[in-house]
Amino acid sequence: MNSKPHNFSATPVELRLKRSSRSLVATEIPSVSQQTAGERARLEDEWLALRETEENLRAYEAQLRAMQADIDARRQPESTTSVSPFPAGELSLQTAWDKLIRARELLDSEQASFRDDRMALKAEQVELRRQQANFAAREAALPAREQALPSAESIAAQKTMSIMTRLSRSPFEFARAVFRVGR
Repeated sequence: MNSKPHNFSATPVELRLKRSSRSLVATEIPSVSQQTAGERARLEDEWLALRETEENLRAYEAQLRAMQADIDARRQPESTTSVSPFPAGELSLQTAWDKLIRARELLDSEQASFRDDRMALKAEQVELRRQQANFAAREAALPAREQALPSAESIAAQKTMSIMTRLSRSPFEFARAVFRVGR
């Protein structure tokens, strides 16, 4: 699967140096050679550090493989048949176990029901608090509304006119209202 690594005759740094030396003027060569020497030294240091890291990783991989082989050697082969946890003669233990499982299922369903009831109760409490706040706001606005209503004296003054006077004025007041709206 893996192909052999290519063996190039020149490293990429040397290629860059050859290309750059062709294009540079002769006066700039000493400064370029100093830069390339510094760059080459830095690259060699990085290359040595990478090689050391690679060796450390190979040693760690070998150690992990040895540990895995030891774990595999200790592991017992798994049986393919399933074994009942209850002895053949103990049916009462199995029925007790079935009862325990059924009781646990009932408990889980009751807990879910209790949780749903609790959430519904919280929602009702929030609604009740909202209604109480609405009622308190209405009570606070009630005195202002009572003051805005006409007083009993003005109502009594309207009722002092006789019925005949009110009836005789009605058609004329109706006519005035109709003609005022038209204007």
